[in-house]
Parts: sequence; structure tokens; C-alpha cells
Amino acid sequence: MVKLIPVAIVIATIVVPMFFSTKAPPRRALRNLQLSMAALVLVWAMLCVYVYPQYVVPE
Repeated sequence: MVKLIPVAIVIATIVVPMFFSTKAPPRRALRNLQLSMAALVLVWAMLCVYVYPQYVVPE
């Protein structure tokens, strides 16, 4: 499960815009998309810095 952390940003860049593409009005949907992507990137970065190194030993 921890090995999916590096892949999570790729998955998020596909799934989250697909979710917000169906929302109306477009301006609000774009604003919500930007805020949610910023939050997801922040969470992803924290996982990469604190959680990922604990479980994956560098070679």
C-alpha cells in the first residue's frame, strides 16, 4: 500500500479533474478543482516526506 504513494499524484491528476468536469458552473468547478488539487498535493508531499521513508529502505 505504501508503494502507491508515488503513484497517487498521477492517479489524482486523472480522477479529480474527471470528477469536477461534470460540475456546473464551470468557474466554480475550476476553482474547486484548483483548491482540491492543492490540498491533494500537500497531503501527497507530507506522505512522501514522513510516511514513505519509514517503510521503504533506500537501496
